[in-house]
Amino acid sequence: MAARPPSRFGTDQGELTPRQLADAWKRQGGFDTVRKQLLVDFLQSDDRAALLAELDTLLPSILASTPSLAQKPKHLRPAEVLSLVEQRGTLNGTVNAVEGKLRAQRGKGRKVERELRKVLCEKKGIPFVDDGREDEEEEPVVVVKKEEPAVEQSKQDEASHPQASPADGQVKPDEVVAAPSADVEMSDAAPSGTAPPAA
Repeated sequence: MAARPPSRFGTDQGELTPRQLADAWKRQGGFDTVRKQLLVDFLQSDDRAALLAELDTLLPSILASTPSLAQKPKHLRPAEVLSLVEQRGTLNGTVNAVEGKLRAQRGKGRKVERELRKVLCEKKGIPFVDDGREDEEEEPVVVVKKEEPAVEQSKQDEASHPQASPADGQVKPDEVVAAPSADVEMSDAAPSGTAPPAA
């Protein structure tokens, strides 16, 4: 029996290596879109002014210490200067700052993850289901606050409406309820050391 030729998308039909997935995402324009957005964000930030100030002090010293730059053809000079700047590590701080901001902004990271999942689903031939979370920056938090009624009104309410206990599924006053994170699994089991709610 003849061996099956490898799929162009991976080692087996429908399988993609991470590199192939990234390449497919780049071909669809995902990487270019993120790159352009990061550039726009950088140009509008204070980091741009800091980098320009640093380059204003660095470039004269590079030009003074490298007289051979003037002898190179004009079209080769920018690449040579950029290479010398990179060798000195001038861009490292700026690159790290931009990468840190990208990691801190959940919405952009989720958008990239969503696009990668979409490409993967397309390559595997399965329908893509959007979770709609790409633009969320933070998990929503709901705070339930108890209003302070007058003492007499409070006593009347207690007599006519008994308070629901937490076992009834009611939220206690002043209790903070956070929306579940994508990283947390929800379970019906009671936490250890507590009795399960009465049925």
